[in-house]
Amino acid sequence: MGRIVTGIGRIKGELMPLQLTRALLISTALSLLLSACAVSPFNKVGLEQTDRTVSYTQAVQNSDTVRDRQVLFGGSIISTHNFADHTEIILLAYPVDNTDRPNTSAAPLGRFIVVHPGYLEGTQYAPGRLLSVRGTLRGVRVLPLEQNQYTHPLLNAHELYLWPRDDTPPQGYFPPWLHIGIGVVL
Repeated sequence: MGRIVTGIGRIKGELMPLQLTRALLISTALSLLLSACAVSPFNKVGLEQTDRTVSYTQAVQNSDTVRDRQVLFGGSIISTHNFADHTEIILLAYPVDNTDRPNTSAAPLGRFIVVHPGYLEGTQYAPGRLLSVRGTLRGVRVLPLEQNQYTHPLLNAHELYLWPRDDTPPQGYFPPWLHIGIGVVL
């Protein structure tokens, strides 16, 4: 006659074999680990076309070599300027973490300029907000910064992700930033 499972850890009056208990613990831990994996806010196909080997320093020092490469940079917005057919955002660059969010606890890398076709609201893209950008490097632009001339990598935006303010939980999250849901890994 077959055994009937009547609860976790017991098989009809007897303790569950040690191997089965270990398997349950490992599968539970693995499920939790996979559901907690970091996910980028960017389009998966676009990310596959992104060259993550190109650094901010290369974009400044070897702009001709890395021109026309698709990259992903992130930073803190310094200023936003709207023009007739596009918007330019100047950012203080930071390395991005495994979710592609700018890591502001790291040392800043320098400044870069994002060119986005069309209009972006300056009150939304305000100084201090964090922004991640996937786009194509188009060279550099030299602009005055205080008493010096400063070289800014120029990035034509394909995708922008404006990160929620630290005091605002992301959509679908509940204080203290607890998210309830089911993770799916493809």
